[in-house]
Amino acid sequence: MLAERVIGGWPHGHVFDEPVDVTIALAPPADVVEVLYKADDETAWVVLSEETWTQPSEAEVRVRAETLCSFALLKTNATS
Repeated sequence: MLAERVIGGWPHGHVFDEPVDVTIALAPPADVVEVLYKADDETAWVVLSEETWTQPSEAEVRVRAETLCSFALLKTNATS
């Protein structure tokens, strides 16, 4: 189940000089179990490894990114 609407970063494909932490606010709060990444409209969604994202609280997720792309956050059914 999606924890938040799909998050898009534009321009797609922008490459940062160094990796950055992208903070995604969650409303309502949720317990995220997977983060999906989509590099562009033509590629498939891939599951990011747990080493590339953290959830400091139920109100936000931080994803380490090297490029701008789309993210989808999946939550447990137990959280709203």
